[in-house]
Amino acid sequence: MGGSILPKNIQSLYNVLGSLERLEEYTWIIFTHELGHALDPNLAMLSEELSCTKNPDILYQIEVNAWNIAEELIPFIDQDLFFLIRNESLVYCTNRLLVS
Repeated sequence: MGGSILPKNIQSLYNVLGSLERLEEYTWIIFTHELGHALDPNLAMLSEELSCTKNPDILYQIEVNAWNIAEELIPFIDQDLFFLIRNESLVYCTNRLLVS
């Protein structure tokens, strides 16, 4: 959707995680974020509204919804890492919306 959750290269991933030892946790976080989109009961309505209005706040809400659902799905993941990735993604989404 609107955020960027995939670093452009291995070095960027290493910079975010501090080491590649946390790659499995990172993978779980990304997977559950995408699953969050699929499980969002409001996604169809929000997507339609976004399509009609082009309101960037709606795109941001779609991303926040997916992150909120993801958080509930993986309570076993290090919350500091989860919120680091979530916040990076939402910052990217916000910056992209400001440029668009």
